[in-house]
Amino acid sequence: MSGQFCPNPEYWNQQVKRYLYARIDAEWRNDPLEARKAVGRFLEALTLSEGDLDWLARVYHIVQAHGAHEFVVDILKDSLSSLTRERKSQITVRKAVARGRVLWERTLKIQRARADPTVYIAEESSKTPDTPENRLLKKYLQALVDCKPPVEAGSKTSTARKVVEVFRVANELLGSVFLRDISLVPRVTARMLARARRSKHRVYAKVSQLWAEFESAVLLRDVDVLKDVLARGWLAPKMEEDTDSLFQLFVLVSILEALEEMVLQERGNVKFGLVRSDGPAAVAVYEGPVWRAEVYYDKAPSVALGFEGGGSFYIRITELFRGLSGAPRRPDVSVRLTDGRSNEVKVIVEAKNTDPTSRYGSDSIYKALGYLRDYEGLWPEHQHPKFTLVYPGGTAPVSEDSLTAEDLAIVSGDLTPQFKLIFGRLIGHTG
Repeated sequence: MSGQFCPNPEYWNQQVKRYLYARIDAEWRNDPLEARKAVGRFLEALTLSEGDLDWLARVYHIVQAHGAHEFVVDILKDSLSSLTRERKSQITVRKAVARGRVLWERTLKIQRARADPTVYIAEESSKTPDTPENRLLKKYLQALVDCKPPVEAGSKTSTARKVVEVFRVANELLGSVFLRDISLVPRVTARMLARARRSKHRVYAKVSQLWAEFESAVLLRDVDVLKDVLARGWLAPKMEEDTDSLFQLFVLVSILEALEEMVLQERGNVKFGLVRSDGPAAVAVYEGPVWRAEVYYDKAPSVALGFEGGGSFYIRITELFRGLSGAPRRPDVSVRLTDGRSNEVKVIVEAKNTDPTSRYGSDSIYKALGYLRDYEGLWPEHQHPKFTLVYPGGTAPVSEDSLTAEDLAIVSGDLTPQFKLIFGRLIGHTG
């Protein structure tokens, strides 16, 4: 394998989904029965917090096929003008009749009773969107924007773009004249759902279905419902899109496989978390007979490796001069190994989905040396390597010793054996 990363479908099916089922970038189709079993096993293996479970359900609710994104952005946005309005009548007493139908029998009675021939009783008719099915629609949109998942607006993943777009469009719709005239009810009633299901308009049938799923999986956090939701499709990056992210995941899984063998040694425990950049949680924690390994994805060293921002040489430089600003860089993968005594190993890994002989490939080596200088306070002097740069292919070490000879190691091709060698020597050197 050389140049850019081309995933092996068999490898992806057998290995990547094992670890990264919660990588929410797109839908992965599979047999529904087998998928549901896998979802159950996956959720049982995860040490999910309430927040993680909630986040997982919300984002999938939005990005799944025929989910909230398609409904809000592609269907509802263009359907407001055709939604239901009901005729409403109002009886008014007034001095003059500008509109409406005069109720003459009642008008004559009130004129005689008041001895005032200028008083009229009229019936005015108007159309209102404040119907039960429209109240359900508004309640659903409001629930979506009230519980925004933690996705950064500047993210480049297809999932993040979908989530951000849903919240933008939903807020625009809630501010429209049509929806502003609809009551926002405290709860959804059986009548609202029944009216929506009976309607011949596709918007109402769809919103009743989406509300039932949203309420069960997100608001009530029903794990069985969540399994059903997730079992409709595997979650994984699309192979034909965003190969950079896919290569990062390939590198991450290779590291996880290497650590599982090196640290657990067929004994111990492993806990998996969601692969997400926000929050402090590790992607995986391995508790072996001697060593403990924590693996982080897209986390600042202050979170993943216990390295405070003040220790960053880059941050120190920016603070010395006016007009400069900077934030700690977030490596693709960070690994922290401890043995319960005084021994500690920290390794930063960057994945570069490019040909190592390209200009970008050679610049990546220079940037890696910048990482080493920036975070030099992380490592003991005797630890080799400290930083690992990964290419899809196109390069190889001169010998096994080359991988652990310097502060910077470069790996490519079949990654897991090389990571096993690196971590094995690091553990053996400090253990």
